[in-house]
Amino acid sequence: MLVATSLKRLIILVLGLCWITSGLVCRAEPIGEKVLFEFYSSAEQEVTFAYLNNLKDPWQFIKMEKDGNRFFVYHPVGKEIWYEFVVSPNVWFRRDPFNQSVDSDHPYLKRGSTPLTTHRNLKVTYVPSPHFDYFTTGDGSQIKRLESVYTQLATQILTVIEPKLTPIHGKKIRYYGGMFDGCYATAGNAEIIDRADSANSHEIIHVLMHAYPHYGPLAEGIAQCFQQSGNQRSLTEANCSLAAKEKIKHQNLWNVLSDFGNHPDYHMAGSFIYHQLYVASGTRAPFVAFLKEFKPGQAITQQVLLDHYRKHTGRDLKVVVREWERWVARVTESSPIYVNWNEKN
Repeated sequence: MLVATSLKRLIILVLGLCWITSGLVCRAEPIGEKVLFEFYSSAEQEVTFAYLNNLKDPWQFIKMEKDGNRFFVYHPVGKEIWYEFVVSPNVWFRRDPFNQSVDSDHPYLKRGSTPLTTHRNLKVTYVPSPHFDYFTTGDGSQIKRLESVYTQLATQILTVIEPKLTPIHGKKIRYYGGMFDGCYATAGNAEIIDRADSANSHEIIHVLMHAYPHYGPLAEGIAQCFQQSGNQRSLTEANCSLAAKEKIKHQNLWNVLSDFGNHPDYHMAGSFIYHQLYVASGTRAPFVAFLKEFKPGQAITQQVLLDHYRKHTGRDLKVVVREWERWVARVTESSPIYVNWNEKN
């Protein structure tokens, strides 16, 4: 009887252990074929592959192996996987130039009938340069123009605001040309998506001006003011002051400056910034100090705008806006309203 009872307990214990072990297996990562994931960077020394087998799970991390500018890892993929690449200091890259499939704002792979061996689903050329890690569906020759645009902005054009500019953390810009829809910059990780692959000066400005101002109308206004297309005399319709001259007929600059949602009228903010930096007497240094007031996470109201402007200039911003309106109403294509770009590049 004692032997039988002991045997019964042993069987129960073994079954229990099997159930627990089975539960652990169920929670482990799916068993699947190994897929090659790659990340190219001439700026990083260490890259971590972060992945999710389920969007509700916590992130899991694997240090990638390094071979020159190439970082890689072979990782098993079950049914599907979401992933990102992480570099120091806690910068996450949410786009993979070799995989245009995105789900829940992460690069994404899903197993289909065709076996997976790599995350690459498009022929992409990688070109490292002094200021860029450039990825393109073209032949890579656009890198010369990208470097020219960067150099003019960082060493000449934007120095009216800040004498020394680099991307955040001093890193290179990761520029994706021709592989994702849209055109925008993520200044917090020095990343640019440019569907047209056009060496977009507007987005490069956003990356270089990552420190300030953290306020939509002013940040967009700076990009509109200094972007190359708006300062080419052969493309005057893109000039922010000429565009603003038409916009003031149905829009008020004060509304633009105090409302983040006025995207179609950011030309007006750009023209006002030009006026403060190049036209109005004695306002350049105080206006730059005003721009620096706008920090990340700060709640901006009309009164905050008025207070910041008066603090640094001693003037009423609403009065200054009316002065700008009178000036912009008189500008013509031959007026001194252009930032000096070298148009040969």
